[in-house]
Amino acid sequence: MIKKKQLYLNEKPIHLLSGEIHYWRVPAYYWKHCLERIKEMGLKIIATYICWEFHEYEERKLDFIGKTAAERNLVSFLEICQEMGFQVIIRPGPYIYSEWQQAGIPARLAKFYRLHPAFLNEAKNYIEQVTEVLKPFFHTNGGNIILLQADNEIDSFAIFHGRQLGIYGGEGLFQEFLIEKYGTIDRLNESWQSYDSGHSSMDKNSCDGFQGVSPLVRPKDCPMDD
Repeated sequence: MIKKKQLYLNEKPIHLLSGEIHYWRVPAYYWKHCLERIKEMGLKIIATYICWEFHEYEERKLDFIGKTAAERNLVSFLEICQEMGFQVIIRPGPYIYSEWQQAGIPARLAKFYRLHPAFLNEAKNYIEQVTEVLKPFFHTNGGNIILLQADNEIDSFAIFHGRQLGIYGGEGLFQEFLIEKYGTIDRLNESWQSYDSGHSSMDKNSCDGFQGVSPLVRPKDCPMDD
């Protein structure tokens, strides 16, 4: 639980000082060795990502138990952490960044923006499978995973996703979002303190007025914690 900006575990305050080790980048026979060195530093928490692309050995086929490579044995890594008394902060993505190509997602999906239906369908399959592996290790289930972070450093590069987002003309996810949220150009201008001209009413076939709209000023009706 979190109380007064402090994380509590078993009713005791816990400080999130962790050692970062990406098990999938380290030969499995060195895992214990690396964890022992972290323990010698006095750290009691391990933080790691789970790399979707690394665990996907064939399209939509995922290995978390090491049947195709020892370094894919996520279950074994978590068990070793537990045996050595480490709590774990886990970050399964789908996006992990972590200096991995395509930010950790399979290359075949890099062309899709993260809200594209094709990406969402594939990400759902991945998240469902990895969650089933992680569940027994959750602290609430008697395990050693105390925190889970979904996604990390999400970004969208215009060179890859510009047309899907509507940046280069035509309709895209950005225009669809504006239509759904504001409905009219007047409402958009009022919220963003902007002076964009265009259609006074909008629908799926009328969003030209949004070309060039850039969210550089936070809208007045959008609180900081939304």
